Amino acid sequence: MQRVSLETVTDEQNSLADTLFKKGDISIRLEEEEHLFRNVHQPSQQVSKILTWKERILGTRTSYENNPTDQARDKYELLVEALGEVVSEYVEKKDKSHY
Repeated sequence: MQRVSLETVTDEQNSLADTLFKKGDISIRLEEEEHLFRNVHQPSQQVSKILTWKERILGTRTSYENNPTDQARDKYELLVEALGEVVSEYVEKKDKSHY
């Protein structure tokens, strides 16, 4: 998991209804895998959060050049936290929409 790189994160709203209800799809590409999250609330904000975390992860690289173990652990923790937030919000919104 430590070698997985976050390549792209994109959002897409497929209809006028998606725009009105502030929902859409998020696509996350990690090396050879692509993960699609449908009907995410405010997808562009979620993408922004992920990209901010990605920048922070890449920024830690220079401060831990002498200790690659710490660098890898910090990058992994930041990635897990960022993806965890997005997935939690997605599940929460999806559960609310079923009622």
